[in-house]
Amino acid sequence: MFWWQRRHRDVSWEDQHVFITGGSDGIGLALATLCLERKAKVTIASRSESKLAAAKNLLKDCTDLKRLFSCSVDVGDWKEVLHQIFPNMPI
Repeated sequence: MFWWQRRHRDVSWEDQHVFITGGSDGIGLALATLCLERKAKVTIASRSESKLAAAKNLLKDCTDLKRLFSCSVDVGDWKEVLHQIFPNMPI
């Protein structure tokens, strides 16, 4: 992590949108927290609506929730993922 911080400390995360699969717990939730602290917009994805709700509740302390989005999706189904990201695109 130290190398990454040293090398990328001047990178601006503002106006960036990060899509995190498995963002409702573990490493995904930690990554979402890190990105939100750096002012990025974040979408967390999980198969479980209840885990997403719990994650949003935890993340509300590090953001105003205007930059946090969530979607319940099974990333094993690529059509479902595309539909969540591009809802108006015919598949």
